[in-house]
Amino acid sequence: GLSAARIGDRQAHGEGRTAAEPGTCHPDRTGAQPVPNSGNALSGIGILVVEDMEDTRSLVVRLLSDAGATVREAASAEEALREVAERVPDILVSDIGMARTDGYQLIRMLRAAGHSAEQLPAIALTAFVRTEDRSDALEAGFQLHLTKPVSPGVLIAAITNLRAAGTKDPSSGG
Repeated sequence: GLSAARIGDRQAHGEGRTAAEPGTCHPDRTGAQPVPNSGNALSGIGILVVEDMEDTRSLVVRLLSDAGATVREAASAEEALREVAERVPDILVSDIGMARTDGYQLIRMLRAAGHSAEQLPAIALTAFVRTEDRSDALEAGFQLHLTKPVSPGVLIAAITNLRAAGTKDPSSGG
């Protein structure tokens, strides 16, 4: 099983790898250092965290909040669907292995309801680490597949890069 304390406890000796190509953001084998002064790295970004394990969910919510994000949380896919119906977040971060309705089913339901990848970019944050798990996540509708435990720096960079790739604000100059 995954201990929530293990998500952020890996020490780093290098940077996490990110790539412009969708679905290719993976931490290196040693993890990555937390982003220095990341207090505002996610400022202005609304994130919905979907995780059925309370300790893991609380840890991810705190990490993202500490980085400046506005974070909502859901303990199930059903709760997540209600949250999205109420207000669509900028980014969805979801576990895959959840009771009743899993993360694959959740993202398929959101995409079928008209929430495109451009409108609602999504990251699978999961203990499922096989190549086929990554392929399944991307095919289901996630843009990135990150494996637990993930370092704070890698998760923050993934969210920042995914948000920047989906931002269509002409005033931003890019």
